This record gives sequence, structure tokens and C-alpha cells, in this order.
Amino acid sequence: LAHNKELYQNGEKFMSSSKFRVWLNHEYLPQHPEYLWIKEAYSKAVTQAVNHGQTAFKKFFDHESAFPKFKKKGRSDVKMYFVKNNPKDCRCERHRVNIPSLGWVRIKEKGYIPTTKEGYTIKSGHVSMKAGRYYVSALIEIPDNKTADPSNEGIGIDLGLKDFAIVSNGKTYKNINKSARLKKLEKRLVREQRCLSRKYENLKKGESTQRANIQKQKLKVQKLHHKIDNIRTDYINKTIAEIVKTKPSYITIEDLNVSGMMKNKHLSRAVASQKFYEFRIKLKAKSRENGIELRVADRWYPSSKICHCCGMIKKDLKLSRTKGEEKMARIRRNSEQTLEFKIEQAEAKVARTREAHEKAVDELKKLYDIRKAYQRDELLKALESSHRSYDEILAFITSSAEEKS
Repeated sequence: LAHNKELYQNGEKFMSSSKFRVWLNHEYLPQHPEYLWIKEAYSKAVTQAVNHGQTAFKKFFDHESAFPKFKKKGRSDVKMYFVKNNPKDCRCERHRVNIPSLGWVRIKEKGYIPTTKEGYTIKSGHVSMKAGRYYVSALIEIPDNKTADPSNEGIGIDLGLKDFAIVSNGKTYKNINKSARLKKLEKRLVREQRCLSRKYENLKKGESTQRANIQKQKLKVQKLHHKIDNIRTDYINKTIAEIVKTKPSYITIEDLNVSGMMKNKHLSRAVASQKFYEFRIKLKAKSRENGIELRVADRWYPSSKICHCCGMIKKDLKLSRTKGEEKMARIRRNSEQTLEFKIEQAEAKVARTREAHEKAVDELKKLYDIRKAYQRDELLKALESSHRSYDEILAFITSSAEEKS
């Protein structure tokens, strides 16, 4: 990055990654022996870092991103790239993985990476560090597993802020950010961030604040951020898995303008926490893996203005009227649901009354049979005049009949 900046200031052309590696190995390192530690690192990792630099410059030249800048140690994820060069590299067992230049490294979470004994081969991977923990991700070639059933109907997914996703089959996925667990973690994050900010303010004022304590507090904030992000990602993964398991012939989603939605200062935080883009990328990969067609509807498609009966488009339909119609439809839908619920309650009450009536008739017949068999007219009159309950009379007569028999 610094070398290309210097070339740009001198009016020279941009140096590509291949030319930069030649210049680095033959000109720069021999003149600067203090940077010879680059030779000790894994060569493919250095090459990948240079390629990433070229990609960043290419995006800047194509007006897709801002000018590249150096990574800051405390703000950027530290990653190391590795690739399989010989048969002994990139092997994986149940509890450990072999990484070039590092050797065998033990894995805390077992069973996530397919092992070499199962016939899988690791092509490449990354070792990264987040919130004080090290993670390894591997690229493995596996056979295709297309399980889609073309005979099934397709589904549509509507993403939103009130509910995360509403599917056309009637399933609604709630907003995970409104759960008590995430609200508690976010409240705790605010408290820890406030504590970190005070430590920085005290350091600027010259008060006695050790930098080691600042690093400890920063690690607490990073762990909370990482935990919240893991909860949201896990919810997205489970939602996509549940949708794909229904085996639809196609899935339709809307092309949302997330960058435009982020410009609204009142909704930017809620939009960012929903992670719409990550949902779309993972749904696309999962659909391709299972042979399901993913359709992306145009963001300007007038779905609210099209009549569902004749297909006519009403161009002058305003958003306020759309909201009013949605409100009336919601009221009508709630009224229908309330009516259905009351009908079910009435039917159940009739069934219970019929059942109780039939039971009473059976018991009365039994009483008539007992009275006829044992001729207990006087006893019945005495019991009825004694103001005893119906159940007490039935129990007394039944016990008397059993003793007599």
C-alpha cells in the first residue's frame, strides 16, 4: 500500500501483485534486513495478502469502495491464509488439524470439520482471531446433494423489522433482536462500553489509568459484540435451514435497498441488526446446494398496486391508502379469526352438554333398573326427602344393591 502510494505521487503506474512480489523479494528485502521475517512466514499467506491489496485497489479504481488504508491492530480481524501444497499438509483428525508452518494444532470444538479418514481433503483455509479466540475455517470439496422436489409449490419471503421474515405458507419468524436475551446483552454492552470510554478519558486527562486495564476492558466489549453477533447468525442459519427443509420448487425474495435504508438515522441500527444481506447470501448458497431456484424480485415491482384478480395496475395508489387498506384487512382478518374461535367454543360447549346429557340418561336408567329390581320406593322417598344430593343417592343405592347381590 505504501509503495503504490509512493508510485502514485511520483506519477508512475500502479504495480500489480505479481510485479510487487518480484520487487519485494529482489529489491526491497535485500536492502532492508529488518524485514526479513517476512521470509519466515508461510509464502502462500504472504501472496494472499498481496492479492488482497490488489483487490482493494481494483475496487477503488472501479469506484466501488474508498481508498485502501492500513489495518489497525485493535480494530481489524487478524487472519492467516494456508493452502495444501503436499499430501502431508492440511490434514484433519477428530481433535486436531495440521496447518502449514504451524504443525498439529488442537481443536476445542470437535466434529465440525470433516476428517481425512472420512475421505475428505482440505483445499485451503484461514486461521483468524476474534475477541481473544482463534478460529480455523477450511474449504473442503464435497459431493452435490440436491434434494429439491419440483412438484412442490414455491414460497415467497418478506423481510422486515417488526418480524424478521414472513413466509407465504403462513410461517412467521420473529425478530430475534426483541428477545429478552439479546436486550439483556445489549444493555450489558452499553455498560461495558461506557466503562471503556471513561478509561480512555482518564488516560487523556493524565490520570492513573493503566493501559493493561484498557486492554482487558476492550476484550470484554469485543466478547460481548462477538456473542451478540453469534446469536443473530445462529438464528439466521436455523431460519434458512427450516425454510429449505420444506423443499419448495422456488423461493422468491425482494431486492432490498439496504444501503438506502441505512441512511435513515432512526432505523439504521434496527436495519443493521437484522443482517438482511447475510440472510440473502446464505439463502442463495443453501438454495444452490439443494437445487432450489432463488428468484429475486425487482425492488421497483409494484406488488401493492397490482390487483390480485384482474392484474390491473393502479399507478396513483398512495402509501397512506395502502396502509389504510392494510389496516382494514388486518381488522377484517382479526374479526374472522375471532368469529371462528367463538364458533369452535360453541361447538365444544354443545358437545360437552350432549355428552353430559347422555351420561345423565344412562345413570337414570341404571337407577330405574336398581329400583325395579330391589323395590326400594320407600328408601328413595326417604332419601329424596332428606335433601341429599344426586351423587349421594346414586352412591348409596349402588352400594346397597351390591351388598344385596
